[in-house]
Amino acid sequence: MLAIDFHFKELLHQLCLSITEDKISRLRKLLESSQQDLNTATKSTAGDKHETARAMIHIELENQTKQLIAARKTSSLLSQVKINPMKIAQLGALIQTNKGLFYMAVGMGKVILNHKDTYVISPASPIGQKLLGAIVNDCIHFNDQEYKIKKIL
Repeated sequence: MLAIDFHFKELLHQLCLSITEDKISRLRKLLESSQQDLNTATKSTAGDKHETARAMIHIELENQTKQLIAARKTSSLLSQVKINPMKIAQLGALIQTNKGLFYMAVGMGKVILNHKDTYVISPASPIGQKLLGAIVNDCIHFNDQEYKIKKIL
């Protein structure tokens, strides 16, 4: 198992970028497929049934477009995160606590790297706000639990 060090942080950041780029790629393909479905749907004598199908495709296209915009925003935010070593919990910090690892970047949830669960969180998230500004040996309280900061990278 890989130790929690700066190299782990670099790998974690690259994994987050890769996950986001994969999501963008999948959404692009879905959008293309949905657009083709819409383009090939021809006017038929089915009437209301046909219009309902076209409306459903439009809704799907709108939802996929919103997801793609959000994924691109996440990618842009991630690419701006500085991964230099840090001593305070802030954007770009990898924070090891007695309850687990947190990478303060974007709201992505749990990712697994080298058999280690890491929670990729936004500084604006509830736990991110609690951690923001913390230093080693600080304790924060969140959801009736105490988190002791062991290491910040």
